Amino acid sequence: MKRTFALIAVLVLLVSLFSACGKKEDKVVDLDSLDAALAEKSPFLEALEPVDTDIGCMILTIDENDVEKAVMRFSSGATAEEYALVKAKDSAALGRIEKALKEHIAFQKTSFAGYVPSEVPKIENAILRTSGDYIFYCVADDAKAVQDIIDLYLK
Repeated sequence: MKRTFALIAVLVLLVSLFSACGKKEDKVVDLDSLDAALAEKSPFLEALEPVDTDIGCMILTIDENDVEKAVMRFSSGATAEEYALVKAKDSAALGRIEKALKEHIAFQKTSFAGYVPSEVPKIENAILRTSGDYIFYCVADDAKAVQDIIDLYLK
């Protein structure tokens, strides 16, 4: 009897250990609320204008088929400030989106170097962060403030 009880106790312990090691659920991020928080805190020199996903994807050279949901805002062009908050359809799509955004950042550096060189440091400090199937890209006057806001939504 003692042996059976000990065996059951060990099995319960093992099951609980293995179940605790299971895959953690990915955080769901409310992109619209994050967008509102960025607009409210305004870490940008100018008001950024929202664009439809298809236009934003075209600007950033992202395949729209890779996007489940996105919120994107862009400046008038006087500054390099812009952002894209994107939920990819899956991890493969996330990789393609990240690659496109890295290429966009490189393009922006080259473009602004000859256009408005004072904006290049902002581009060099661009935020490009992934979490689960989400990717957050932002060029802002106050990148630290943007990072702090994103961090709040990823907790």
